Amino acid sequence: MAALVLFLLLDGVAAYSILLGGFISIVPNGYFAWKVFRFRGAQSTALIVKSFYAGETGKLIMTGGLFALVFAGIKPLNELAVIVSFILTIIVGLIATAWVSNERNRSNQAGL
Repeated sequence: MAALVLFLLLDGVAAYSILLGGFISIVPNGYFAWKVFRFRGAQSTALIVKSFYAGETGKLIMTGGLFALVFAGIKPLNELAVIVSFILTIIVGLIATAWVSNERNRSNQAGL
């Protein structure tokens, strides 16, 4: 949404820079989630821990690689827009997680 609004208000470079920053945040986090949540149950504890470390390592490598590809390969680029949108995407994810957790706690307390 932010990319579309900025495309209309500013220019295309800012818009696709914001889109790329969000992409750099979402794709590695999606990979991490896929790696970690493949296994369930107490018998899979060792696999879950192993997947967590592999997912986090892969996420960090992917994030660094995507930043390098974007900064080296995309011209023209609004670097500040890429970094700010990357950070804002992470913050929005943290807020959403806290909100969902808070709502779940409220519904659990109401059911008691």
